Amino acid sequence: MTSKQKPQTTFESYIHPYKQAAFGVGLVLVLMFFGAILKSAGAGMPDRFAYMAAGATIMMFSIFNSILSVSAKNSMEYWGQSMTSYFALLVICTLVAWGVSGETIWEAGSFAWIFQVVTIGYLVFISLMNVMKNIVNFAMKEEWNQPRLRTKNRKKRK
Repeated sequence: MTSKQKPQTTFESYIHPYKQAAFGVGLVLVLMFFGAILKSAGAGMPDRFAYMAAGATIMMFSIFNSILSVSAKNSMEYWGQSMTSYFALLVICTLVAWGVSGETIWEAGSFAWIFQVVTIGYLVFISLMNVMKNIVNFAMKEEWNQPRLRTKNRKKRK
C-alpha cells in the first residue's frame, strides 16, 4: 500500500447486493445445519429454530445492505438490485425453513408478522439511507462561503 492510498473499511467498499444475498443464503444454511445437529444431539432446540435463523439472517441482510448502499455509485441501480436480492433471500430462507421445520410460515406462530415487520423496516431504512446520501451530496455541492443576501423587502440606504 502506498502512502497515497487510504485504507478502506468494509463500509466504504462496494459489495454487490447479489453477493450479500448469497452470503445470507449460505449463513442460513449453516445455522440450520448446526441447529439440526444440536437438535439430534438432544439439545433443547425449539421446533421453530429454522424460522428464527431465517429471520435473523434476513434482518442482518437488511441492516448491512442498507448501510452498504451509501458506497454505491448509482443509487437507483443499487436499490433495484437490493430489492431483488432481499425478496429472493426472503423467499429462499422461508422455503428452506419450511423444509427443515415441516411447518409453513403461517403455522410457525408469529413469524409471518415478524417477516412483514422486518420487510417494512428494511424498506424504510434503505429509503432513509438513500435520502441521507442525497442530502449529503447536495450539501457538498453547495458553496457555504457566505449566506446569500435577499434584495426583496430591503430598505434602500440614502
